[in-house]
Amino acid sequence: MPSSTSSSDALGRAPELPWGRLWLLGLAIALGILGGAEGLWRSRGHRPVVDDGPGLWSASWRRVSEPGALVLLGASRIQVGLDLDRIHDALGLQPVMLAIDASSPRPILEALAHDGSFHGRVLCSVTAETLVPGPKDRRPADWLARHRRAPLDAPLNRWASIQLQQRLVLASYGASLHRIVYTLLRRGTLPEPSYLYTRADRERSTDFSRVPDLEIVRRGYVDRLKGAPWAWTPATWLEATEPVQAWAQAIEERGGSVLFVRLPTSGALRALEDARAPRDRFWDRFAERSPAPAVHLDDLGGSYHLPDDSHVDRADRAGLTDVVIRLVADHLQP
Repeated sequence: MPSSTSSSDALGRAPELPWGRLWLLGLAIALGILGGAEGLWRSRGHRPVVDDGPGLWSASWRRVSEPGALVLLGASRIQVGLDLDRIHDALGLQPVMLAIDASSPRPILEALAHDGSFHGRVLCSVTAETLVPGPKDRRPADWLARHRRAPLDAPLNRWASIQLQQRLVLASYGASLHRIVYTLLRRGTLPEPSYLYTRADRERSTDFSRVPDLEIVRRGYVDRLKGAPWAWTPATWLEATEPVQAWAQAIEERGGSVLFVRLPTSGALRALEDARAPRDRFWDRFAERSPAPAVHLDDLGGSYHLPDDSHVDRADRAGLTDVVIRLVADHLQP
């Protein structure tokens, strides 16, 4: 007859479970759910997109002093309008995209000018508005500050994030919980695929066929420009561009080179730009005084389709890129 002690021990022991199999089963279920979600987003037209923010920009900044670098400054027009692989294939240079959407290149150009180790090539896309101090200086100044105080492990974290975002829709902002909840509350639907596609090198391309109403986009550009402060006279504006001229000169005196370009716009947006800052009283005077060459693309005779009046259509990217390649070869090659 078994003792009472041995009987109680047997009753108190929990049954042994196949924990290894259970973990594998749980992992399989989780992967199945993630795979189904990934497939759902892709079936709705989404594709992996790298999120363009301070972290990705910081990764590009670290490449400005690499041999053969061509630093690209400006806003979304240059970021969307140029084919970076085409530039590399034609010139053998390594494009470094530092343009920031809806921003001025002034703080970035200033930082390059004050970096005594930088003596490379800079292609700077500007307008009358972004050549002088204004609200569009804030974002690039903030991104520079974030880059300078980033922790030591930031590059590794960015690398891991980029690897995921290049491969999974679920890792992009468009499929994030924040974006899903925001779109459901505002429109009652899941997020639609973005018309902007960003690569890890920060080149962006557009698919305007995904924009429901381009006229709303065009009016938005005009309304924002109308709302931007503009109290400059030709004389005060030209004086306010002097820091930009000085930064370009500092880079060139160290053996670097700078080229300013004015990319095309059209429609009501261009009409308002010309009314606020007539070319002969603003741009042309800057070009005469600038220590670095300044080229207005109107002078080169090209014709470009700008669906939203501000950004070149992807069908015309090759043509615009080829024009820029010729300019770089003429003005920035050693």
